[in-house]
Parts: sequence; structure tokens; C-alpha cells
Amino acid sequence: MKEGLDNGSIDEPDPVLARFHFTRMESVVAAALADGLTYKEIARRFRVSYHTVHTHVKAIHEKTGVGNNGRLLALMYGR
Repeated sequence: MKEGLDNGSIDEPDPVLARFHFTRMESVVAAALADGLTYKEIARRFRVSYHTVHTHVKAIHEKTGVGNNGRLLALMYGR
């Protein structure tokens, strides 16, 4: 397991997002965004840089075809 994934990581990907084949960290970041965490809070929690979080979010947006986190949350919650 990579460093940083032991604190608050998720066990299973969100079933709605599973079809996008996220990496483990992308799944963790998506779940953290859904929990309302900011990029800075995610970076602290998982011991990665802000830039790393931003990179994962960009990859999430590209894989899902959404342009922002609001649309990502709408996709996750079926709205």
C-alpha cells in the first residue's frame, strides 16, 4: 500500500463511479470530495501535496467527462 492511503482510505469504490476505472487514489479523492473536504484537507489527510490532489481531480474530471466538482457530485448522487 502506498504511503498516505492508510489514513481514512475507502474499502470499495462508489458503485456509480466504478465504471470509470479510477485508480485507488482517484477513488479516495472522489470520496473525500463527496465528504466535503477541500483539496488542502485531502492533501493533509492522505499526506500528499496539494498539486497531487489537483492532478487526481483533473484525472477524475477527464475520466467522467465532467468539468467541475459540482457536476462530479451530481454524477455520484444521481442528480
